[in-house]
Amino acid sequence: MKPRSLALFVACSMALAPTADAARKSRQPATLADLAGRSAPLDRAAVVTAGAAQAAEGYQAFLQIEGADPALRAQALRRLGDLRLADAEAAIARDGGDAAVARDLAQQAIDAYRRLLDEQPSSSAADSVLYQLARALELNGDAPGAAAVLDRLVTHHPQSAYFAEAQFRRGEAFFSKQRYADAERAYAAVLSAGAASEFREQAQYKFAWSLFKQNQDDASVAAFLVLLDGLLVQDGAIRPADQLARAEQELADDALRALAITFAANDGPPALQASLARHGPAVYESRLYAALGDLYVEKERYQDAAEAYRAFARRQPMDPQAPLLLVRATEAYAKGGFASHVLDGKRQLAEGYGPGSAYWIAHAGQIDAAVSAAVQSGLLDLAKHHHALAQKGDAAAVERDAAIRWYRLYLEGFDSSPEAPATRLLLADLLFDGQRYEEAAVEYERTAYGYAGNPGASRAGYAALVAYAEAETRAPAPRRAEVSARAIESALQFAATFPDHAETPGVLTRTAKALFDAGDRQRAESVAQRVLALGARADAGQQRVAWTVLAHTYFDAGRYAEAEVAYSELARRLPV
Repeated sequence: MKPRSLALFVACSMALAPTADAARKSRQPATLADLAGRSAPLDRAAVVTAGAAQAAEGYQAFLQIEGADPALRAQALRRLGDLRLADAEAAIARDGGDAAVARDLAQQAIDAYRRLLDEQPSSSAADSVLYQLARALELNGDAPGAAAVLDRLVTHHPQSAYFAEAQFRRGEAFFSKQRYADAERAYAAVLSAGAASEFREQAQYKFAWSLFKQNQDDASVAAFLVLLDGLLVQDGAIRPADQLARAEQELADDALRALAITFAANDGPPALQASLARHGPAVYESRLYAALGDLYVEKERYQDAAEAYRAFARRQPMDPQAPLLLVRATEAYAKGGFASHVLDGKRQLAEGYGPGSAYWIAHAGQIDAAVSAAVQSGLLDLAKHHHALAQKGDAAAVERDAAIRWYRLYLEGFDSSPEAPATRLLLADLLFDGQRYEEAAVEYERTAYGYAGNPGASRAGYAALVAYAEAETRAPAPRRAEVSARAIESALQFAATFPDHAETPGVLTRTAKALFDAGDRQRAESVAQRVLALGARADAGQQRVAWTVLAHTYFDAGRYAEAEVAYSELARRLPV
């Protein structure tokens, strides 16, 4: 038997041999019947205490044996190193851990790994040992030593499973020392390891930053765009923001900012467009322009910011983000105090993305709420701006026409909004001021009868009658009867809708006369009766008109008895 085998046999024999007393007791007579009533004495509360520390001591003891089998010795060294490294990491992780203890344990791991590499430099597991050795050296505060080991790993074991991670760690070390060219090469090696590498995304990010730090603008932009392709694109479409993990969102935001800095330093939007021309279409293009504009705003370069936002709208006018970036352009102008540009921005938004525009039609029923709100607000601001100028008298007609246009465009798209009734009333007033009485009357009617619960309805309804009266006096002879007929219908609707209005008796009285004059005796009689039914609400003059209409209507119809009564009532009310 070889010495090492003998030693192991002795150790095992000592562990397994019974004591002398136990041996003596074992020799007591026993029968088969005794076995039936016996059970094994198990202590379920007992804890097995053989742990990592005992295992490490066992490996150290084994390593003291001279002439041990090289394969077993290599196993013992590797396992000892791994145990000591794990203990060192645990010591660091513990609250109030002893750094000195951790360093001592790490050094033991280092010693074990180095002995293994010295004894078996060509071991098939050399790459994993080098990897563990680098970790131990780094834990022990020997960064240069760890870097040298990683260099050795990637140089001699390019096919190792640890290659990508080793290169990444080398890149991190170079980057922290501002050795950006070396970092670039290390990160590039990680990327060459294939898409399956768990370090690929971070390596792409730091690769781009390494190029950025070296002022290699075109290369860094290309690298950042590749990163964004992976982060923001899914099945050819932009990835929903709520599907990005926090770390992914932070990477994307940081990449966008780096790109914005590069573009801002190189002529802004034209540089961005040139980069995309080289890279190819990007579904997240709007985010690039938004990031550039945001950077300009941060630097208080408000006009540049607005131009960046607007540049995207010019390139991709039908993109859902285009109107939103135009809103941000207007906000940038406002921050910079460029009032005229603010108005221009709202006009561009209203014309390009408001009701009736190609965008509005293409996205019918699916307009983004933020776009809708911005268009709505912009249209009202434009209309009120020109309305105010029209009231000042300077170029009143031109400004009035502009205000009318914006009011009408607003109502075309937002007639169901809470502001619509008041807006339509402003439109009607503006038309009336411009002596466009028939148009004004129509808008007053819509205001009065087209909105439930409108507090200005009665005022608008009566204003329609005033507008019709003005329109009738100015209408050419061929159209006068038509206008008069429309006025009569409007008056009847007013009286039916607002029976308690103070002007209702007068409205009915004038309508009865108008119907009589128009030859519509049947309705004239009906309306005259309604005047009289008002009782004291109709004054003496109004009652005289009503009795006059009735008397003449009855007489002309041959209803002489009724006519006699009506003329008697009329005579009784004539002034003395």
